[in-house]
This record gives sequence, C-alpha cells and structure tokens, in this order.
Amino acid sequence: APGFVLVRYAKLQRGISELSVVVRSLSEDSAKR
Repeated sequence: APGFVLVRYAKLQRGISELSVVVRSLSEDSAKR
C-alpha cells in the first residue's frame, strides 16, 4: 500500500518540522539567559 506509506511519511515530516520549531525556540530561550 504505497498510499499508506505516503501518509506515514507526511505525518513523520510534519512531526519533524514541529520538533525543529520547538528545539529552535528552546535554543533561543537559553541564548537569552
């Protein structure tokens, strides 16, 4: 089922981008202190 793989990959990509946003905000936070 290639469609299923594509859906899983899209969810993975979205999770990675959300995670990178969180990491970036955390690193900016620690840089301010």
